[in-house]
Amino acid sequence: MAHRTPTPASRAAAAASLSLVAVLVCLGYLVFKATLDGKPQPFILVLVALALSSAIVLHLAFVGLLARRVGRSAFWYVAGAVLTLPIGSIVGLILYEWHTEADATSNPTAASSPPPPA
Repeated sequence: MAHRTPTPASRAAAAASLSLVAVLVCLGYLVFKATLDGKPQPFILVLVALALSSAIVLHLAFVGLLARRVGRSAFWYVAGAVLTLPIGSIVGLILYEWHTEADATSNPTAASSPPPPA
């Protein structure tokens, strides 16, 4: 597989994926901490909840940025991500990567060059 130059859309997809991982880690910590401990420390729960809310906001911002960079309506992509978080975001990012890989194999020069300026 040839090395591709990262495009602005691929960087937005990577940032959206990383922020989604942060959402899942925070959510998993809250679920396990709430079920395993009899009385978890409120300070830690507040910090994790703040990190969770920040990661969700960042994820939605990066999803909107990704949609705009591929020429789609950011509003509908963000609305879909909000309504289906986190499963819809996981499926959407996987489909985006699959579609990008399919385009790269069918047209290697178009996938490696950045899109023209708008």
